[in-house]
Amino acid sequence: MLRIAASEILKDADIVAASIAALGASPLHHQPAADGPPPRAGEERA
Repeated sequence: MLRIAASEILKDADIVAASIAALGASPLHHQPAADGPPPRAGEERA
C-alpha cells in the first residue's frame, strides 16, 4: 500500500505519477546473498 497526501498530488501530479511508476518497477523482494541460507519451503525460485 502506498499513501500519498492529496496536497502532494495537487502540488505536482507528474512527479507523484513518476514516483509511483518507479516504485512499481522495483522488485518487491530482495535478492538473497549467494552464500546465504537456502530459501524456505514455498520460496524456491522457478
